[in-house]
Amino acid sequence: MRTIKIHNQQTNKNESIKMYTSEEVANKLGVNYRTALNKIRTGEIRGVKLGNGWSVSETALRDYIS
Repeated sequence: MRTIKIHNQQTNKNESIKMYTSEEVANKLGVNYRTALNKIRTGEIRGVKLGNGWSVSETALRDYIS
């Protein structure tokens, strides 16, 4: 997990967002890496492409689980 700091222009405050790699998402869900990656790529789990890999915010992962 890594933390990304952003500036929210609406609130004019800095915020930190916890991001998980697709491998970490697979481990948390107890599924194969390819299964997690497919769910992220198709939008079933909201994610963003950062560099060569996909990342999922802690909020997006919680939304998917619930």
